[in-house]
Amino acid sequence: VTLLYTTDDTTPTTSSTQYNGPFTRTTPCTIKAIAVRSGLASEVASYDLQRVARPNMYADGDHIVFSCATQGATILYTIDSSDPDPANVGGDNPTQEYTASTSFGYEMSGVTIKAIAVKDGMIISQVNERAVNLRCPTPAITINYFNGEVTINCRDTEAAVYYTTDGSTPTVSSTLY
Repeated sequence: VTLLYTTDDTTPTTSSTQYNGPFTRTTPCTIKAIAVRSGLASEVASYDLQRVARPNMYADGDHIVFSCATQGATILYTIDSSDPDPANVGGDNPTQEYTASTSFGYEMSGVTIKAIAVKDGMIISQVNERAVNLRCPTPAITINYFNGEVTINCRDTEAAVYYTTDGSTPTVSSTLY
């Protein structure tokens, strides 16, 4: 049996490229293949090879949020300015896998994160690069309408919270809560 294929969305013929083993594609395409034996060709097999969507990332106060429009994709990132390497993930390698519990502290402010998304059967996404600018989470202000008591809370329990009551923007010189 001879396997023949195309990567330009055309139907393979006996003069198409012969398959001799695994090959690499780095751009989206439609791969079509046929098997030929004794002059008889099979039906055409087709695979639409797509690129994983580039991951999104943004600073949300004191943490980084990653997401990807490609359902089921895995996000890999580095914090040392190198490009993520899907062949070397975890441990002492610079490439790490993002999970919902991945946390970055304030010491990460000013660091450049590079991220890619990967998924079996798809081409690796393009790299997204972003300088991290984490800041303290925004305090939440609540008022007890029965007694007028004002409460201010912050997710960062070690943060100093300053406030004003005259409509001005609080600074470190304002009243400490």
